[in-house]
Amino acid sequence: MLGRMLKSLFRERPSGRTEHGQTSYSSQRRDGFVGFIADVERAQFLGAGDSVLADQASLRLRVGIPAKYLQRYVPVCLLPLELVERDPALATLGTPRAIVVGKFPVRFIAGDTARFARLVDWIAHARNRHVVVADLSDDLGAAAKMFQIPALAEFQSRLAQACPLSVPSAALRERLAAIAKYGVTVIEDPYERELSAPPRFSPGDTLRLAWFGVFGPPLRALVEGHFTAIARRLAPRPLEIAFVTAESQVQLVSQMAAELASVHSGCRLRMVAWSREAVAHEVTAADLVVLPQDVVSEWGRVKSHNRLVEALRGGRLPIVSPIPAYQELAKWAWVGEDLGEGIAWALSHPAEVLQRITAGQAMVEERFSPQQIGEKWAKLLELVPQNRASSA
Repeated sequence: MLGRMLKSLFRERPSGRTEHGQTSYSSQRRDGFVGFIADVERAQFLGAGDSVLADQASLRLRVGIPAKYLQRYVPVCLLPLELVERDPALATLGTPRAIVVGKFPVRFIAGDTARFARLVDWIAHARNRHVVVADLSDDLGAAAKMFQIPALAEFQSRLAQACPLSVPSAALRERLAAIAKYGVTVIEDPYERELSAPPRFSPGDTLRLAWFGVFGPPLRALVEGHFTAIARRLAPRPLEIAFVTAESQVQLVSQMAAELASVHSGCRLRMVAWSREAVAHEVTAADLVVLPQDVVSEWGRVKSHNRLVEALRGGRLPIVSPIPAYQELAKWAWVGEDLGEGIAWALSHPAEVLQRITAGQAMVEERFSPQQIGEKWAKLLELVPQNRASSA
């Protein structure tokens, strides 16, 4: 009866999906599983040692790593939205114990808003039988303003009225608290690098900086402005910036490189195609990791700690803008508006740089390890008693 009622909430499944690089999984029926509804191709039960491979950071950090950890408690299945549409009771997979609705790309939501309205209706029914949580790693209300798509804000508001929310930062929790009927829980992004790199700060004649992340036309003015100011401040000292981002942005990065060279002839900005391995290599090869961030807009201010954490994990001091998540970790980084000033401070205080990195790595292991983050997910999904999760 429930399956028929839920199935009526969905229309016939549309075509078109974004492909990700998951490995092969078993799809046997298993009762008591946790399902992560995400931007994946097919229903996939994770096996021991399986990992989710994807360019999208939120899919790795908010789905893949938690899902891998939660296997110690229950079977875990990645669920495409199409399967939820075809089989709303998820009877082909077994009986769910808990469901996490993960992040979908903004363009995907905006492309079929009616489909996601039906997803919210499904959540409202499913939570009568299972623990259901919607995970939001961005403020869709802010995205609605930026992209002029009001339906994004409506979708977020309806999610907040349908089930509890999880978010990666306290700033995002504060943004959503007023609309969250069932509350908002902060579960930080875990680190990805399996082994931390030794702390190092011993720059040579050429100062080597690293930046990594998502890049595109909307971010160019912000990022280029910060690096232009840095180039002017450091001239005539030779400067090399490893810029790790999607290969599709090579032309935009080349244009920015030319602009920086026109300001400081000894400044070289080097494009590196994004991969987890490339990020790890360039962070470790750098003297400092420099992460400009939008501190003004509602979209930028609620971002998570993850890039600062990865820099510390890589043994390098992060020089970062003062968004709330970064300010929480200011003891273990340099946080401020003028990133050139932060670089100058680091060059003048090499011993303190090493102290901050060393202490920061201990903090990261305590607060952002996959085990710590996994225990928070287990508690939220009611897989472990609260006192056990709290003491972990």
